Amino acid sequence: MVRFPATPQAIVFDLDGVLFDTEALYRDALLAAADEVDIHLPLSLCQRMVGLHGHAARLLLREHVGDEVDLDAVWEGASARYHALFDTDLRLKPGVTRLLDTLDELGIPRAIATSSPHATAIHHLDAFGLRDRFDALVASGDCERCKPYPTLTCERPGS
Repeated sequence: MVRFPATPQAIVFDLDGVLFDTEALYRDALLAAADEVDIHLPLSLCQRMVGLHGHAARLLLREHVGDEVDLDAVWEGASARYHALFDTDLRLKPGVTRLLDTLDELGIPRAIATSSPHATAIHHLDAFGLRDRFDALVASGDCERCKPYPTLTCERPGS
């Protein structure tokens, strides 16, 4: 049983890297897409992109590759690859189901705040039957500014 030092009023989870083991999928897809057009991306750049909204990640990528590279081609290639990986290699992080069971027992509400798009979040949650285990979902596009500079208030469409 998970023990809390004090009972929280609610818990907010991130999606990628916390609930789902997706960070390696994103990294591998981006590295493969870049390699396909003869661009070497250092792992340190990929690590700096972890947790960033797509636009912020693209800015870092543009900074590294310069203006001569067709960034759209790299990004589209990476996107196609990681969406394919979502259907074959997506894994739930260890302990997530047990933690959600404990939160259910304690009656603690929970939400997801993610820089991933709603469709991606819903796909992942549905793949593991978890959509109904969260009270709210705030995803990319719900706030004017996302990671690393989220706004204090944002619209929250129904999940």
